[in-house]
Amino acid sequence: MLVEENNMVSIWIGRTEDKEKVDSLMEYAYDEDGDTIPPKFVQASEIDDIYIDEDFFEVSFQESTDSLTSLLEEHSYSHYFLPELFKHFDDQFEENFNVTLLIYHFEFNGAVSELVLDGVQMFYLGAFPFEKRNLDL
Repeated sequence: MLVEENNMVSIWIGRTEDKEKVDSLMEYAYDEDGDTIPPKFVQASEIDDIYIDEDFFEVSFQESTDSLTSLLEEHSYSHYFLPELFKHFDDQFEENFNVTLLIYHFEFNGAVSELVLDGVQMFYLGAFPFEKRNLDL
């Protein structure tokens, strides 16, 4: 399930050899009646039928790396969420990854933490704060 939560980003990382499959992870389709068909990733991860505006997610395919920093540093707000991420993960993984999916303003709390979809293997890292908060009282 995906719950709206301002200033949080849900982060998935993965691997594949086919960039086109990555591009299609979050593509919405429409049936003959014009109703929205959720993207394959939304269906497979059991996010529910929430519509996620394209302004609220980033999907990328890049050179394979074992560095979490290299994988995520080019994404929006990474300078805010990377320190939080490193409280839970080391920068270096034992395996390489080349796919990222970040969903902003939502916190995923479903049962699916790993999935394979059309040759794209994805792992959920968690939801992390991504905006600097004003601490002035």
